[in-house]
Amino acid sequence: MGYLERLKRILRGEARGFIPYRKARFQAYKRHILARIEATPVGREPYFHLYIDRIFPDELYRAIEKRMLYCRDHRKVRRRDQDSAVFVNRRFNLRRNIDPETRYLRNLFSDPDIKRAFLSKFYVDANQALVDAIKIHDEEFEFVYTAPGLFQNIHTDIPPKFLSMVFYIPGREVTADDADRNGTIFYDKDLVPNSKAKYLPNSVGIFAQHFHSYHGFASTVERPALVLFYVHPEVEKAWNAVKDSEGATFDEIRDQTAAKLVTYPLIEYGTDRSAIETAWAECRINAPSGRVMVDKPKMLEPAREKLAV
Repeated sequence: MGYLERLKRILRGEARGFIPYRKARFQAYKRHILARIEATPVGREPYFHLYIDRIFPDELYRAIEKRMLYCRDHRKVRRRDQDSAVFVNRRFNLRRNIDPETRYLRNLFSDPDIKRAFLSKFYVDANQALVDAIKIHDEEFEFVYTAPGLFQNIHTDIPPKFLSMVFYIPGREVTADDADRNGTIFYDKDLVPNSKAKYLPNSVGIFAQHFHSYHGFASTVERPALVLFYVHPEVEKAWNAVKDSEGATFDEIRDQTAAKLVTYPLIEYGTDRSAIETAWAECRINAPSGRVMVDKPKMLEPAREKLAV
């Protein structure tokens, strides 16, 4: 972004925030996030995942919540229809935002120590080269606003995504039932809902993409969230070269996932290539973008029944 464009946006008020950006605040927020990562054990069923509550200090969370509400009705909100023609929600992309809240988010989750702490929960070797290479995926660094009554198809995410994060920001009080029914659902290898992240304020669900990172959600209320993905530019380049090529099959996702897991082993799979070969064969992807097409009525109600508290 050039100086003149930045100046214009400042004059339009787009740099105003709900808290000031200060180095001392950044360091305090960083210490808090690192402590929350360290204190949270990895869930192992149906696959490795994290659910971290109180991920942000209260002061920062409240400012992010206000930013989310401010952006909700902004003229720059766009349709988000990448999942399917029937699952359409709304998005406000943050890649060009210069407000303090977005700067905190971008700088905190680009910080090498925070990246290493997250990666170490999932990857065998969160070495410096990997930490340096991983970056926030700007195209999907955004607030997502989902209306009630929608069902997201089960999917795994795509190979360039090394970690997927969904931060829950309801913007209001939520009931226990709302929290239970609107978080991310993690499905097992038989596509049976196994565990979930609760849709509670100031919490985040995190997982690494692989052959059976099956997940999705159903919304019963307005469901604002912040999504953030760590991607590897080289893996993303390889993926972009084949994803829309003529004659490409769903095996491309399996093949590139296998290549990623050989180069960057997950703790869950280890370094045993036979485990990767078995998972390749068992992977149930049968639609674009890592989706698994199943009948909605057959999946939605069992998910709600099994995961009800």
